Amino acid sequence: MTQQEPRIFLCHAHEDKERVRDLYHQLKEAGYHPWLDEEDLLPGADWRFEIRRAIRSSKLFLACLSKESIDKQGYVQKEIKIALDVLDEMPEGKIYLIPVRLEACTVSDRLGSRQWVDLFAPRGFEKLTRALDYELGPRPPAPIEPELVHILAGEFLMGSDPKKDKDAYDEEQPQHTVYLPEYYIAKTPVTNAQYAVFAKITNRRTPPGGKEHHPVVDVSWRDAMAYCQWLAEATGKAYRLPSEAEWEKAARGTDGRIWPWGNEPPDENRCNFGMKVGDTTPVGQHSPQGDSPYGCVDMAGNVWEWTSSLYKGYPYDPEDGREEQEGSGDRTLRGGSWGYDLRGARVSVRDNYHPDGFGNLVGFRVVVAPVSSS
Repeated sequence: MTQQEPRIFLCHAHEDKERVRDLYHQLKEAGYHPWLDEEDLLPGADWRFEIRRAIRSSKLFLACLSKESIDKQGYVQKEIKIALDVLDEMPEGKIYLIPVRLEACTVSDRLGSRQWVDLFAPRGFEKLTRALDYELGPRPPAPIEPELVHILAGEFLMGSDPKKDKDAYDEEQPQHTVYLPEYYIAKTPVTNAQYAVFAKITNRRTPPGGKEHHPVVDVSWRDAMAYCQWLAEATGKAYRLPSEAEWEKAARGTDGRIWPWGNEPPDENRCNFGMKVGDTTPVGQHSPQGDSPYGCVDMAGNVWEWTSSLYKGYPYDPEDGREEQEGSGDRTLRGGSWGYDLRGARVSVRDNYHPDGFGNLVGFRVVVAPVSSS
């Protein structure tokens, strides 16, 4: 997990969780990148390791204090000790550790030399942001992170069996079993609103207004890769494009179904396909009736979605070079689009496109893998 953007660690006691949660969202809305355990720790992560790493990699440490927490023994004091050790390694005069009083309380001697800010006082948050801006400099716009869906580790059926699917193309065969470790995938394709933040920062084409909740289109594979890298650096989470196998498992589950919802053909209530609308539709418009077994939306129709995989024959083998990001050749698209018929909306259908190619039928979604101490 890389960490490039300024981050603000929020140290707090369990009793103050609600108030610190409000501070977290207030900082996010103001364009900062705070770190809060309940928001940023992924299930399965080693929380002790991740908290220590988050403290050491953060640009600022906010010690959120209250009457209940100020003298409480436990992990809060351990976090403050780690932060003080980090501060000892910094040049004199550096702003790093800021005591933030959530209410009137006594600041302990170990923090006494650090000027505190009273968040409960008038203009308290404004005073806090002055210190943050002094140390961090101008704030870039905050990314709009996706809602993630957890895909458990295990096997699934990939590809098509022509005995069960009369529309199966040759390139979808043979149907075979693939094992994948657990991962998280975005519930929806990346939207115009999400992509617009990245586009403004990187001087790319900004999506049109009025369609903020539609999937972004006219993005190349290289644009999608650059977006993932930016989002990973901005959030400290390992965002990337899904592999072709990760995309398909999220779309169909483990039972080899033909469409996300089952084996019944699509209609206008389940997905956007066959030129029935003639354009993209807002993500999730066909939810829940068109959802995958995991709750992913728009995995049939709306837009083709880039994957990380080079376009190669089956069986799928991640070790045969198809997942090499520097490899040359077309990349694989999945999911069909608003301009393709029901045969193109099947979860096993595959298409390929040059990585520099783009069009009004092509978008993408992201995944993030769990983080471990190893």
